[in-house]
Amino acid sequence: MTRSASFPFPVGRAALAAGLAVAIGLATPALAAGKSFGHHGPQLERAIERLELDDAQRTEIFALLDAARPAGRALREQIRAAHADLHASLADPDVDESAVLARAEALGALRTNLSKHRLRTLIQVRERLSPAQREQLAEAMERRQSRRHGTRRQVL
Repeated sequence: MTRSASFPFPVGRAALAAGLAVAIGLATPALAAGKSFGHHGPQLERAIERLELDDAQRTEIFALLDAARPAGRALREQIRAAHADLHASLADPDVDESAVLARAEALGALRTNLSKHRLRTLIQVRERLSPAQREQLAEAMERRQSRRHGTRRQVL
C-alpha cells in the first residue's frame, strides 16, 4: 500500500492551535516553578558543595555562580514572557500560523541562549577544578542524569 505525502485527515487551524496549546500547557508548570533543564542552579551548587574545594576555589567558584545568576534569571523571565505570548496567541480563534511559528522560534532562541549561558558557567566552574574534582563533578552529574531519566549504569 502506498501512502500519500499528506496527512490522512485534514489538519485545520483549530487542530494546530489545540495541539500547540496542549504542548505548551504541559510545559507551563515546570516554567512557572522556575525549573529548567541541564546541570545548573541548585543542583550544580549542591554538587560543587560536595567537592573538596580549598577556600580560594570556593570563593572564586561561588562568586562566578553569583555573577551568572542575574543573567540566567533575566533569560528565564524572558522565556516565561515569550511562552505567555505564544500561549495567548493560540487563544485567538483566527490564529495566524506564521505568527505562531515565529513566536515559537523566538521562544526556542531564548531557550538556546539560556542553555548556552548555563554551559558557559559550567565550563568556567570546571576550569577552576582539579582533574580529580572534575571527575567527581562529572560522576555526580551522571548519577543525577541517570536518576532523572530512569537509566542505571550497569556494573560488570
